Amino acid sequence: MKKAIKFLSLFILLILPVCVNAADSISVDCALDEAKPGEEVLCSVDGAVSSVEGISELKANLVVGEGLEIIDQRESGDSEAKYIIIKNNWQGDADLGRNPEYPDVNIGLYRTNPTSSSFSIFSMKVVVKND
Repeated sequence: MKKAIKFLSLFILLILPVCVNAADSISVDCALDEAKPGEEVLCSVDGAVSSVEGISELKANLVVGEGLEIIDQRESGDSEAKYIIIKNNWQGDADLGRNPEYPDVNIGLYRTNPTSSSFSIFSMKVVVKND
């Protein structure tokens, strides 16, 4: 019995995260400061981290304000919507749909090698609605 408890304790310690690093900042920079109804604006989402280990995973909930809409940027022949263009070796799910398992996350990205310093994450096009 003691052996089983020791094994279970060791197993739990192995599956728990030992170290978690977070980005120091995430910023959204759009090409225009002002836009008229119907105009498209290109926006870049970038991050910065000061820890030596960097980060290798990003989960976020992207929401735009009223009067704005993210444009589908799929290429001809693509069957799935492509709302963001992932940069800098990020990979993952970014369909902006709702996942019932994680209702507050609609972007889940990862990298095989951690980032360091400043880094680009993705870009998106936003259009100002006519109303």
